[in-house]
Amino acid sequence: MNFKFGSDPEFFLARNDQTKSAIGLLPSKKNCWNKNGNKFYYDNVLAEIAIKPAASLDDIVANTSDALRELSSLIFPARFKIQPADYMPEIELEDKDSTSIGCEPEYDVYSLQMVVPPQDVITKTSFRTAGGHIHLGFQNEDVYELFDVVRMMDLFIGIPSIFLDTHEMSKYRRKIYGKSGSHRIPDHGLEYRVLSNFWFSSPRHMEIIYKLTEFTLNFVKQKLQRKFWSVDNSMLNHEDPSCAFECFGYDLELLRHCIDNQDVEKAEKFMTFISNYLPVDLLDEIENLAQQELPDPYVAWKLV
Repeated sequence: MNFKFGSDPEFFLARNDQTKSAIGLLPSKKNCWNKNGNKFYYDNVLAEIAIKPAASLDDIVANTSDALRELSSLIFPARFKIQPADYMPEIELEDKDSTSIGCEPEYDVYSLQMVVPPQDVITKTSFRTAGGHIHLGFQNEDVYELFDVVRMMDLFIGIPSIFLDTHEMSKYRRKIYGKSGSHRIPDHGLEYRVLSNFWFSSPRHMEIIYKLTEFTLNFVKQKLQRKFWSVDNSMLNHEDPSCAFECFGYDLELLRHCIDNQDVEKAEKFMTFISNYLPVDLLDEIENLAQQELPDPYVAWKLV
């Protein structure tokens, strides 16, 4: 399947080992800086980049490398961190934008209901989370096939991410954001909102996520999701269209539990399951990366 691949990762910033707000270091999203197609701005207290989409792995790695290098320059002497969640110092939450919440709704692919953002967490606590959402650009007027893509991304990307996203704060982020099935359907195609920013720690991590995405899209293009899911077309116009879809190929509730709770032990069952479908080279790379700590992105991306 032909597609463009992009992302809008968020990053915590630090200076002298102290977590800092991106407000004041970067412009607002409305007034973002645009350099070579990459956009830089703050979102709440985090630094965010809208990375220029690309149609190949080499190009998205190059775009990301350029974007991270530019970000590191814009925020210097602060540094960005690969961290899925953190508690902000109260002094960094004095600006009114530090309690702002994105207005675009997201949805759960399984209930087909809107997901209500945890407003109290943002407005009443110092806890913040950093996403690394996958944006896919392609022409597809079949919304139900997009739902198939999200379900299979949970299986073939969400499950491996439990092993790859090794930061100790990952499980705390998943209690609030990054739930299984979380997505948006923007004009350009699809936004998969489950992942944190872990896969920006190195080109190798980005490569495995890109290849898993490519595999998943081809899997759905070949209608292989029908090995696991059935659809009753007569129920699609029901007041609750989620009733039209049934998962019979794996334990859906267990999959959701694993992703939502970063349950590594129980997720082993699903890694065994998807090993029947994923290419050996991808399985080997997942295993290799899962055995390592996330690298320093400044070293991995040669920003120093």
